[in-house]
Amino acid sequence: MKVLKQCLFLFLAVILVITPISSVSANDTAQDDIYPADSREENIKNLMTERAMLQLKLNDLQENNNNDSNTTELSIPSDLKIIKEYKELSTKIQQIDNQLYDLGVRDLSEDELAEKLKLSDEGALAVVPGGYSNVSWRTYRSIWVKNSVRYEVQHIVASPAGTASSSISQSGTVVQTTNGGIRAAGTGLLKTTAKEGASLIPGVDIGITIYDALKQALTDFSSTTEVTNITSSYNWDYNMNVDFMYVKKEGQSDISQVLSFRSSEVFGAASWSIRNVGYKKGTNIVTSSNFITDSRRYHYTPSNHGIGSNAVTAYLNPGSASTAFVSNVDFTGIDGKVFKSVSLPRFSFPSQIQDK
Repeated sequence: MKVLKQCLFLFLAVILVITPISSVSANDTAQDDIYPADSREENIKNLMTERAMLQLKLNDLQENNNNDSNTTELSIPSDLKIIKEYKELSTKIQQIDNQLYDLGVRDLSEDELAEKLKLSDEGALAVVPGGYSNVSWRTYRSIWVKNSVRYEVQHIVASPAGTASSSISQSGTVVQTTNGGIRAAGTGLLKTTAKEGASLIPGVDIGITIYDALKQALTDFSSTTEVTNITSSYNWDYNMNVDFMYVKKEGQSDISQVLSFRSSEVFGAASWSIRNVGYKKGTNIVTSSNFITDSRRYHYTPSNHGIGSNAVTAYLNPGSASTAFVSNVDFTGIDGKVFKSVSLPRFSFPSQIQDK
């Protein structure tokens, strides 16, 4: 009898240990059983990001070589290298546009917008305001499956158009001066960081030291050179792709759509012009007033940006996370001093995105 009780006790102990593990495994499965019907969404998201970055480079090239600031056409310079770069960028963008079209991405026409606006009184539909010149709108749909039920996610994506400012594209200029002995190779000239809430977002950031920026222009400048003073003018900008995701069961009318998830990614460039720099050469201090100009690009994307499964989860569980926005970007200049901290907008509806 004693042996039987011991065996029963051991059996119950094993059950108590195994049961929580089984429960956790079931919950994990429940979270992971949302899957895409195909790989289109990931391909589209990657292509749209690549296109936005290329368009930014093309816009910068156009703006820098435009002799008439009141026109939007490129004034073709005599520099064949720039002409070649312009053509290459235009060709790459067109190739991506063709790929996006084949994957089902469409520009939203005024007629399509008007059709959506007719239904605007029926609920929170995928309605996009028209009449923009500085923001472009595109849409595509993806299918996600959960518990054998198919859900259609309509993505409506706002991206910058041209070089003018809008709710999703801004720029500015800051001048920073630093005095005191700093080591050229150990002192940063420019760096960017971005956050989603309180969490840093990994991405393609800017990181360059004073030595990296000056070594080509100043022949007597080395990694151990001590800089006594430096003044730099910074131009910064940010550009956002914003994705509004509307969900319904496949086959239902768009009247049934629910805007359940919103997210963004940010990209841009920062340039610097070093107006003057003083540095030690032996026992002497040398001052250079040459304008040394260059730029770098950055790109940050939250891990949940543009992923339809998040929209389906939020649709089925309204209390779950419903956003994945880049909340701010910091531009850090000489000696680790932040010269511009930008709080990025968080949009609830497409209509909040406006030309400025």
